[in-house]
Amino acid sequence: MKKKISDIDQAIGKHIRLLRTAQGLSMKRLEKISGVSQPYISEVERGQKSISVKRLIDICTALSMRLDEFYNTLEIEKLPNNFDTKKHPEYNRIIHLAKLLDKQELKITLQVMEKLIENRTSLGV
Repeated sequence: MKKKISDIDQAIGKHIRLLRTAQGLSMKRLEKISGVSQPYISEVERGQKSISVKRLIDICTALSMRLDEFYNTLEIEKLPNNFDTKKHPEYNRIIHLAKLLDKQELKITLQVMEKLIENRTSLGV
């Protein structure tokens, strides 16, 4: 019997792909630094396979991120279905740069972004 892949499994796969590509890593390069096979990474990223916690930790370590950071940034993925990150490379760049910030810098950055959105909304833009 084939295991049903859940929405969370698909979200995790998309998030791995987003983080990997934001760092400019190919699946083959991620395989080399994580020890997780490229075919397995491919299946996970396409939402065809659930990932084990151990392999997710291996991938997170290769991406220079802790598991809790990975899950905390999953929320970033909530974009409209028609949002194409390939047409908006700035999105991937923002995520990549945010990973380089310390906690206080990230908090300030979030406040600035929220203020920009608030001002845009109040101006009817």
